[in-house]
Amino acid sequence: VKAFLFQVKFDVQVFANSKSWFTSDIIVKWLQFNFAFNTAPLLLLLDEFTGHNTDEVQAAAKRLNITIMMIRPGLTSKAQPADVSWNKPFKVKMREYWTNKLVLDMKNMSTFRASAPSRQELLGWILNAWDYLSEDTIKSGFVKALLVDSPVILTPQIAEEHDIPDSLLNGLENINIVNDIEF
Repeated sequence: VKAFLFQVKFDVQVFANSKSWFTSDIIVKWLQFNFAFNTAPLLLLLDEFTGHNTDEVQAAAKRLNITIMMIRPGLTSKAQPADVSWNKPFKVKMREYWTNKLVLDMKNMSTFRASAPSRQELLGWILNAWDYLSEDTIKSGFVKALLVDSPVILTPQIAEEHDIPDSLLNGLENINIVNDIEF
């Protein structure tokens, strides 16, 4: 009941289990919640966490018309829009909230002892940090990761300069984001 009220109050969906482990079951629920009514083919880029690449996750993605592409270690900074563009300003804002809390804690205590933020407080920080990001910042991540149209034309030289793996290019071609690329 508490979790439900929390989700309603903040208009968020929380996926978790009692041990706080991220599992393939949680990923399947997340996919179903976010993409159940999707009809267009989608490409979902995920890192190589073992829970992302299970038979259950792959089957759920297939039912939902989603192609999952695993990003090789070391390439997330080039291929995931969040890593390319908005993770840094998001984390800077989160660090600002944490620092402000520590300063407030120090002012309110004769003997300083840091306390963790409540889940409610942390969720508020996350929502505010996300709202802080501009639409242009979010869009630029997809452009820089070469996942949407941009003034840059994808050529073999650009793909090589950015170390874009053939598997990513083939995945983008399979879902009609890019066409007829000869590499």
